[in-house]
Amino acid sequence: MRKTIFDTFTARAENNTQEAILWLLKDSDYFHRVTRGELVDKLHMKDRSIREQIERMRRNGIFIAGDMDVAGYFIPQSMDEYLTFEAKYSGRALTTLYNKGQMHNLAAELFSGQTKMEVNI
Repeated sequence: MRKTIFDTFTARAENNTQEAILWLLKDSDYFHRVTRGELVDKLHMKDRSIREQIERMRRNGIFIAGDMDVAGYFIPQSMDEYLTFEAKYSGRALTTLYNKGQMHNLAAELFSGQTKMEVNI
């Protein structure tokens, strides 16, 4: 028997919260998304905690899609849907890196001559 996307993702989940998120996204697709507000309400968790769990899941290869254009998360059901998500996700990363470079250049200009720059992350 061939494993479903849901079965594969569930096997990679690190904890019950991640399994619950997957369960709520089980029937999602590009046109039927689950918003963070819905996840917050159904899981009784803070928004930040939901986002952190989704990021951890993505680090484990679980492709939970979402973008800035349309509210909600979904699990891509085809390679085309996945590649559309991947392009937007990569674009955000590249934009972040570009912005970091621009900020760094201005900081280097403004703080030139300083012998030490402390960075607190």
